[in-house]
Amino acid sequence: MKTSEVISSQEKKPSKISSALVLASLALAVVGALVVVPRPTSPHILPLPSVDRDYLQETEKREVARAQQVMNGSLSPALRSVGEQLRRVGFSMAQNHSVEGKLLISLRGDARQLLRAERVEELLNLRALQGELFLRAVHEWEKDATRIQDVMELGGSFYRIAQATWRSKDGDIVLLDHELRLFFRLHWGKLTALGNVRSFAPDLEEYRRYYRTNLLYPHGAGPDPTQRKIAQLSFAKALRRLDPQYPGGLAVGMLELELGRFEQAERSLSSYLSVHDNGDWANIARNHLLLAKFRLQSINSELD
Repeated sequence: MKTSEVISSQEKKPSKISSALVLASLALAVVGALVVVPRPTSPHILPLPSVDRDYLQETEKREVARAQQVMNGSLSPALRSVGEQLRRVGFSMAQNHSVEGKLLISLRGDARQLLRAERVEELLNLRALQGELFLRAVHEWEKDATRIQDVMELGGSFYRIAQATWRSKDGDIVLLDHELRLFFRLHWGKLTALGNVRSFAPDLEEYRRYYRTNLLYPHGAGPDPTQRKIAQLSFAKALRRLDPQYPGGLAVGMLELELGRFEQAERSLSSYLSVHDNGDWANIARNHLLLAKFRLQSINSELD
């Protein structure tokens, strides 16, 4: 090939590349326009609350460290008594869905007495220790389905919830370790009635993780898709009241739309867009709002 031919062929290549870039740019522009231009669409992705990973790691380290402090059996008899009472109450919950009043009154009375004696740190250590024992029991249960005693005693209602929602056919628990620890802390706070006391109450980050877990795996819903959506809807509404950063109006509207509650979906999505009219979630909300309106129009035309 002559030098002039080489140069000529090399000069032609950029034009081909430029044409390809132009076509690619046009394709992206078309896709972008499809995303931005509102069109009726069904929900596919449910918004989940954000999780601060650094904060999560610090919380986990603190809980594990507390448990290790008393793993050697150094808890006082009064603390051990509270721990044993909690096990008895938990086992009753796991079996009968209810708890004998005397058991619960005794547990809460003893826990409150320790709180009044300013033994908060010891109570926190007890909670952390029992949380680690619960985690260990769950993992043993995963390996051997007959090892349920400690899961029932420490987890209470967890046993029934897991059977219905959080345990796979292979016996694996879908929740992660940090989610299991959080479940136990909330369970512990509820049974001892210390869950609303400042040192024991969950903070916003923990609530976000709790509701994130239940939006992904709504407990009590079972395999029925409609019941799952209804359960998710209740969790989304609860989180909306707690977390101003969570796009709760959008999540509620999406779930109402999927449940066929088109009028409620229209109200929720319109309300969300009245405050959040920019960003990716706003575009998605507009698309879902159009679908809700379309469904309502179809229903009204059939009634006319």
